[in-house]
Amino acid sequence: MSEMAARYDLRARTYGRCWAPILAPSALGLLDAIDPAIADAPAARLLDAGTGSGTLAIEAVRRWPRVHVTGLDLSGGMLALARAAADAALAAADRDRLSLVEGSITKPEAAGLAPASMDAAVSSFVLHLVPDRRPALAGLRHVLRPNGVLAFVVW
Repeated sequence: MSEMAARYDLRARTYGRCWAPILAPSALGLLDAIDPAIADAPAARLLDAGTGSGTLAIEAVRRWPRVHVTGLDLSGGMLALARAAADAALAAADRDRLSLVEGSITKPEAAGLAPASMDAAVSSFVLHLVPDRRPALAGLRHVLRPNGVLAFVVW
């Protein structure tokens, strides 16, 4: 387990209660940004890289009824929050379109994400935390299909 994953595991509940609501408005704007690329696709796939408490992933499932969303995060503690939030917020059929997986955006294939398997990727307040952004961006590019869309927000 990485030091960052351990830190977020330890602080997951506090993050979900304190930071997630503050960051949500800016984060949710990413979904507006990618809407043209994903809304009309018959079976689009979206990656939420660094899903944290699942705010973006859950809203994407609600917003687009044909989209399958994968939330990827290093922290098992944050993924537990996201799973609980998804179970509380989504109907069973919608919950089936959400996968939450533990792994790194620098090596998404290790988390089971296939090359060129995503139509779009979003990342909210994560990339500024990555010590070396080049491998992180390369990992995201690796899972995006040709002409796939990446939208992110950082501090």
